[in-house]
Amino acid sequence: MKLVYSIVVLIAVALVLAVFIPQEKDVEKGRHTSITVANVTITAEVADTEGARRQGLSGREQLFQDQGMLFMFPVADFWGIWMKDMKFPIDILWVDEKFAVVHIEQSVLPNTYPKVFRPSVKARYVLELPDGFASRHAIFKGNIVTF
Repeated sequence: MKLVYSIVVLIAVALVLAVFIPQEKDVEKGRHTSITVANVTITAEVADTEGARRQGLSGREQLFQDQGMLFMFPVADFWGIWMKDMKFPIDILWVDEKFAVVHIEQSVLPNTYPKVFRPSVKARYVLELPDGFASRHAIFKGNIVTF
């Protein structure tokens, strides 16, 4: 009888753990990293899955001055960014595999959708920042980004 009771308890515990312990995809959602560019450090949400990159900052109400979103792509390419469902303007930095800024779009407005913004050279990462961030912090092509 004790053996049956123990097995039932173990099964119940396993079921509870399976339901309440987050799966890997849930742990990844909302992951953040520190990023430094032009001696300024921000906290950026990481978008490294197709779904997270497609969603981006769409639907959000704001982006604080010490925040950003880092899009991580599997390879360098002419990755496009659009302003679908955006509610505020942003600065966009494209960064190559050597972590150098290779293209900048400043003060991109929500009403530019459906226009797609692309870099002039291939990039591996895209960093979305608050409107005016690049000019306030004198960010230029060639600046190195660390994260």
